[in-house]
Amino acid sequence: MINYSTCMRGNPTDKDAAKKAYANAQYSQVMTLDKFCHHIASHGCVYSRADIQAIIILAVDCLREQLLNGQQVQLGDLGVFSNSLRSYGAETLADFTADNITAVNVVWAAGERFNNLRQDAEFQLVPTRKAAAEVVKALKAGKTTVDLTGNSADDEEAATSATAIAVDVAAIASSDISDASTVSADDNAEASGTAASPDGPTDGNIRSGSPAPQR
Repeated sequence: MINYSTCMRGNPTDKDAAKKAYANAQYSQVMTLDKFCHHIASHGCVYSRADIQAIIILAVDCLREQLLNGQQVQLGDLGVFSNSLRSYGAETLADFTADNITAVNVVWAAGERFNNLRQDAEFQLVPTRKAAAEVVKALKAGKTTVDLTGNSADDEEAATSATAIAVDVAAIASSDISDASTVSADDNAEASGTAASPDGPTDGNIRSGSPAPQR
């Protein structure tokens, strides 16, 4: 189940365009490497948690080693890992040296099973982290409603979403947010009020360069 919240965002390429509602991916906790290895071991695996963790750590070390050897590493359904270079420009080809290279970034091109999870995904609408914190604050104060639009009369969200001013605290609290630990994967975008792609998905695989073609 993938949790998501919604927010209004403007179009960065058209400042005069009306804001639209978009989804932000939310997660309530982080699965650490140790927890992930426990999860794998619980699937009837013959290897222990410690064995699985050791293999993953070794795989990461070897992946880094092969990338530094200039290799493109194909890991089946997981995808392809390769290098992308950043550099300062030189006046001529002859003037360019390795000293002009400023960064070596790792590019992940998702494999087929990770390219788009939409078909198999199920979704659940949840409050934003800010809303969750406001609800917890209201619960502690013994209130039955909470203002999620802000107190400013000039607040655009308040003007366009007046129906959201009074929210049933008990109903929101039942969404398992009492610890206010829900974290948004798009907090920065939500805070800025802009969408990277106003009429398309805003949560994609972030790559530091062009995906390397599979051979």
